[in-house]
Amino acid sequence: MVKRRRAAVEAKDEGEAAAAAPKRQLRKRSSSSSNSSSSSSKKKKDLRTVDPTKIRNKARRSAVRRQQQQQHKEAKRLKRKERKIKEAKGEKVERQTPNTIESMRRPDDSMVAEDDAEAAEAEEADEFAPVFRGEKTPKLFITTSKSAAAAAPLFLETAAADAAAAAAAAAEAAAGAAEAAAAAAEAALLLHRVSVSYPYSSLVTAAAAAAAAAAAAAGGPIPRLLEGDSSGAARGLLLQAAADLSEDSLQGCN
Repeated sequence: MVKRRRAAVEAKDEGEAAAAAPKRQLRKRSSSSSNSSSSSSKKKKDLRTVDPTKIRNKARRSAVRRQQQQQHKEAKRLKRKERKIKEAKGEKVERQTPNTIESMRRPDDSMVAEDDAEAAEAEEADEFAPVFRGEKTPKLFITTSKSAAAAAPLFLETAAADAAAAAAAAAEAAAGAAEAAAAAAEAALLLHRVSVSYPYSSLVTAAAAAAAAAAAAAGGPIPRLLEGDSSGAARGLLLQAAADLSEDSLQGCN
């Protein structure tokens, strides 16, 4: 009797276990199906707005970038397909401007056209217009020498001598004293500005030549300078010679 009862109990337990097994399998299958649906929803998510640089995991970051590239290609393919469909229907399709240097260049408000009348008038009224037109040669000292200080005094002396010679020639050839005084004042003021920028002792001779020409053109006494005088004395002499000139001639050469 006891053996029969045990056999009946074991059979009952096995039947209950067999009946419970499908439920467990169904539960596992339902959970796996929900996981698959959630994973598919994650795949459908637009990852183009996600910043991959904020993802620390290297494998996940690479996967996100790869998915972003795929989504970008898919979006371009769909746009291309839609454009072809519209073109086949005869609809007007707006073409996008390619990103080139010229298309991405921002307009500059300071740039004017070549045929701008206002800019042409300003160029004509500019004080350096004769230099730009080639009517007047500017006196510049441009050098690539590493020791330009050695060549600068010689250049300045030459420029001063040329200015003094031009002033003396103008004083001899001019019919009126105003033109000669203006030419001499221009030479004197030019040398004064140069002597302020380059206070070399060798400027004394050049400044003296220009001041002497200015004083001679103005009808005043010819000042004298010694070789050992400082450049400050040369500047003072130039200012004195320029002060002897008339105000009209000074205004004309400013």
